Amino acid sequence: LSYRDRPDGLLAIATQTHLTLTDLDYKLKKDHPPFFLVAEAIEKPGNLGSILRSSDAVGIDALFVCDHCTDIYNPNVVRASVGTLFTVPVIEVRSEDAIAWFKKHQIQIVATSPEGARLFTQTDLSGPVAIAVGTEQVGLSK
Repeated sequence: LSYRDRPDGLLAIATQTHLTLTDLDYKLKKDHPPFFLVAEAIEKPGNLGSILRSSDAVGIDALFVCDHCTDIYNPNVVRASVGTLFTVPVIEVRSEDAIAWFKKHQIQIVATSPEGARLFTQTDLSGPVAIAVGTEQVGLSK
């Protein structure tokens, strides 16, 4: 039951949930603008778990895992997420479908890049927004 040589002796059973874009309609009716994170083609389970932890810390409404390369229920994702996999809504979807959904609901998509023209502190992130991060190796796709 454990990948490790010396497990902590803890065991939990949790139901896997598979949310769809239509499950997010309730997030659009909240008293604040929706705040989403998009993670495209993340390859390493530990990185996806870390993204989930950070997502929980900043209070995102949902994490979009686009063009997934890693099973979100991989034991290394679960461990690295420190349980936030079960508290942060996660949508597995193709990039094209996510982009179409964001456009339909007038949600600004903010692409991140080390070569970006503006710092995040110079960008208005107060409205409905989806911040997109890309794969560890090559960043976001076109």
